Amino acid sequence: MKNIILAILVLCTTITACKKMDVDEPTLNVTTVNLSLKAGDTATFAFSGYADYINYYSGEPGSVFGRIDSFSRNDGSPEFQFSSAVSSAGTGITTGNNLSVLISTNFNGIYDNANVSKATWTDITKRVTLATTTTVVNSPIVNVNDLKAGSGPMYLAFRYQTSNPTLRQRQWTISNFAFRTKFPDGKQYNHATSLTDAAFTPFNLAGDSATWSSGTTLVHVGLLPNLPVDDDWVISKPFDLKKYTSIDPTRGSSDALGVVNIKNLALTGTVPANFKWRYATPGVYNAVFVSRNANSRNSKETIKSFTITVNP
Repeated sequence: MKNIILAILVLCTTITACKKMDVDEPTLNVTTVNLSLKAGDTATFAFSGYADYINYYSGEPGSVFGRIDSFSRNDGSPEFQFSSAVSSAGTGITTGNNLSVLISTNFNGIYDNANVSKATWTDITKRVTLATTTTVVNSPIVNVNDLKAGSGPMYLAFRYQTSNPTLRQRQWTISNFAFRTKFPDGKQYNHATSLTDAAFTPFNLAGDSATWSSGTTLVHVGLLPNLPVDDDWVISKPFDLKKYTSIDPTRGSSDALGVVNIKNLALTGTVPANFKWRYATPGVYNAVFVSRNANSRNSKETIKSFTITVNP
C-alpha cells in the first residue's frame, strides 16, 4: 500500500513539474493599416496580446526570414570598450594592480574550474587603460582582430587576483561596456551594448572570500587583509564574430537590418503598443513578425507576415 501511495505521489509530482515547464501559445496579434508605401515612408504595426519574445524581419536584403544565416561573414574586426574605477591606494591598501583582462576563443562555455582552466586565455591588460583612483576612466577602444581563431566565438573575461594578501585589496567597478564587430563595408554588428547584454557570469577559480557581482555594473569588493588568496573571474557570453548586420547611418541604429529584437524578457516585460520601420528603397518586401514564448525546456512560436509594397 505504501508503495502504491509513493508511486502516486511521484506521478503527481512529475505531472505538476511537466505542467510548470509547459508554455502557452503566444497571443500576439499584429495589424497594419497600410501595405502600400512610398520610398522613405514608415510602416506602422499595431500590437495586441502577449509574447515573451518578438523579432522582426523587414524583408530587405540581410533581413529575409528563413535566410538570415546566409548573411553571416567572417571578415569582421571585433573591438570592445569599457570604463573602470578603483578604490584609491592608501594606508594599509595594496598599490598593486589586481585586475586583468583576457580573451579566449576556445573556452567551451562551461563555467567551472576544469573548463575555465583548460581554455587558452590571452592576457590583453596592456591594451586597455585601467583607472588608478575612484575617478571613472574610459578605456580607449580595444581591437582584438588579431586574436580571432577560425570561425569560433570569442569570450572576454575580467580577472580579480589577490596581489598582496597581507594588505587590504583594491575594489574594482566596471561599467559602460560594449562589444561589436566592424566589417570592411563600414557596417557593424553590436554583440553587446551594455554589461547586461554581455551576460557576464561570475566564477571563482580559487578562494571564496568574495566574488564578482554582475548587473548593470561589475563590482568586486576590496578584500580585507590576511584572507585566503582569491582568483575570481567574470566571463562574458560567447560573441559570434560571424554575425553581420547592415546599418544605414541615415536611419539610425534602431533601423539596423538583420533580426530586430523588439521585445525580450531582459528588455521589457510588456508588449509595446506599436512598432515602426522605415522602408527606404522601392520594392516588394515580406515583413515577418516571429513571436515566441519559451522557458528552459519548451518553446512555442507564431509567425505573422505582411507583403509590403514600396513605390518610387
